[in-house]
Amino acid sequence: MTESRKVVAVWRSSAALDSRAARSEAARFVVVVAGAKAQRAGALKKLRRTAPYFASSGT
Repeated sequence: MTESRKVVAVWRSSAALDSRAARSEAARFVVVVAGAKAQRAGALKKLRRTAPYFASSGT
């Protein structure tokens, strides 16, 4: 019983680490995308005209 609890604890801690890493990675990605959007506003307008589904999806 204690052995399985140890496994669960290890699994939980590794899952928490994974989610934390994923969150920081997502935050970094958001920052990069925001900077790229600010830099290429004109290019994005052109992209929206050529690919309307991008505008509808909210990107």
